[in-house]
Amino acid sequence: MSDLLPIAPNPALLPAPPDPADPHAAQAGVIIAAAVAATAGLGWLPAFIDTGWIVATNSGMLAALAAVYQFKWTGDNTRIFIQRLISDGGVTIMAVKGLSALLDLTGIGLPLGIALNGTLNAGITLAIGKAAQHYFKNAGAVEDDDLIAVFRATLRALHLVP
Repeated sequence: MSDLLPIAPNPALLPAPPDPADPHAAQAGVIIAAAVAATAGLGWLPAFIDTGWIVATNSGMLAALAAVYQFKWTGDNTRIFIQRLISDGGVTIMAVKGLSALLDLTGIGLPLGIALNGTLNAGITLAIGKAAQHYFKNAGAVEDDDLIAVFRATLRALHLVP
């Protein structure tokens, strides 16, 4: 037993220490974690069939985060916000979703496809949540490049994009 090396936890998955500049961080973290769990659980649905549920979950997460930060938010804001983030890394994300769908369809790779799909769903949701938290914490005064950098850094920490 003592021969086993300890596995270092992924820092992206650890709870962030309390941020004195963000009094809503703990509540936002719970909202993001709930959405991540929900979208990861959708991994058993075939890739692309889960899209409507993922959109609904992420939209709800954004609305809840906006309410926590007392930020006026509409459905149009949600659509534009997610489009800004996904358009930057969308090719990689769609390629992985496509691979997951192919594995699901062959039947041979079904367990791998489910695991891949759930992992990707959770990673995207976490990245959207972290970017949204950054946006709301700064009262919307965030440049697109900065927002995309937070989104991509989260995906990179999870090893979902290069």
